[in-house]
Amino acid sequence: MRATSTGKQITSHIKPERPCLPIRAAWPLFLLERAGVEGSLPVMQPWTPWMILQNRLYYAAYYAVSALLIAYKIPAHSHDGNIQQFGLHFVKSGKVSRENGKLLRQLFTMRQTGDYSDRFDLVDDDVIPMIQPTEDFIESITTLAKEKLGIT
Repeated sequence: MRATSTGKQITSHIKPERPCLPIRAAWPLFLLERAGVEGSLPVMQPWTPWMILQNRLYYAAYYAVSALLIAYKIPAHSHDGNIQQFGLHFVKSGKVSRENGKLLRQLFTMRQTGDYSDRFDLVDDDVIPMIQPTEDFIESITTLAKEKLGIT
């Protein structure tokens, strides 16, 4: 219910199609859904230039890691902070493989170089081998986040 400018109460009789999620689960789930969409872009748009494609791979992984950190209530305030917290809490603890930690760092480095260096160009051999590992990475991170949130 909310009050109008005349003081009358308005009620809504609209029922949600699915049960409402606790607020702590809503944002991580949004990020996980976005990671899934971002991760599917390379398949949907094979004509995309390689630098853009690699950028989307990084952001898909970034959104998944952001959701995971939020699910575990681990603060991070930057891209590098996300990577550091991910390494500290998930790679070093063994919850996530060292290879996944290296993949995230590699995606970040390639994205940084691609975005800020005018003498750097990616080719298909740089990016194509990263698609499947990134999709696997997102799937494993999504599983961890949903387990923590109690969502199947």
